[in-house]
Amino acid sequence: MPPLDAANSPAASSPATNRNVPGQASASAFDRETALRGVGGDEAFLREISQMFLDLGPNLLTKAKDTVACRDLANVKRAAHALKGAVSNLGAKAVTAAAVSLEEIAHAGNIAALDGAYAELEREVDRIRRELSDFVAGSVRQRMPAIADQG
Repeated sequence: MPPLDAANSPAASSPATNRNVPGQASASAFDRETALRGVGGDEAFLREISQMFLDLGPNLLTKAKDTVACRDLANVKRAAHALKGAVSNLGAKAVTAAAVSLEEIAHAGNIAALDGAYAELEREVDRIRRELSDFVAGSVRQRMPAIADQG
């Protein structure tokens, strides 16, 4: 089996990673409907796990960055797998694909492709964090009129 690299990994051929084509709109990083189905339609719980990712995601990404910098393939796999798990209920297909790609590249021992795969993961995590922040903040904005009415 040939080693994987960023060009021939499964994530490289997915639509989620081809979103930077000029003239093509990028898909949302956060698929709210898929995420809601994944949590049985419980929007409050979805907001809660979204906030958990917002709180924990930066540490998970830092761990991935550090292990990539050290070329510690076993821990790159673990860090990518942890990130994949952290977004598994958030309808975050592009982040999941980027994490899978990094995990597979590390598993294949393709050190030359680590930096590019990590950069893609970092871009996707940044996108999902922005969208989740807006989603979670929307909950606060929706409750604000009710709070003001109580005063």
